[in-house]
Amino acid sequence: MIKRKEQFQTEIYDKCCGGEGRTAVTDLLKSGDLYAGAKLIAHARMEPGDSIGWHVHEGEMEAYIVLNGEGVFNDNGAEHRVYPMDVTLTYSGEGHAIRPGDDHTLEILAVILSK
Repeated sequence: MIKRKEQFQTEIYDKCCGGEGRTAVTDLLKSGDLYAGAKLIAHARMEPGDSIGWHVHEGEMEAYIVLNGEGVFNDNGAEHRVYPMDVTLTYSGEGHAIRPGDDHTLEILAVILSK
């Protein structure tokens, strides 16, 4: 099976997870496409001033894979710069947020897996 980019719909989320601005999210694979335990694989794009706000995961983990641009990742309250091919991991009971750094557009792949 091949899912072509023309099949996907991009949704614009205002203040995604309580963040700032608008985040464009394209769900590439949802739970119905995946085996048990995998909930979501999505592409997210943020312009300067946008962000995915602080949120906590319970009973699941989320990984962000930085595809393009630079960002600032909040890992349980500690901020770290992230760059292409960096992978962030947020486990059950932990919280995180992400935003573009300075004047960069930030593109990430978000993967959510259940326990």
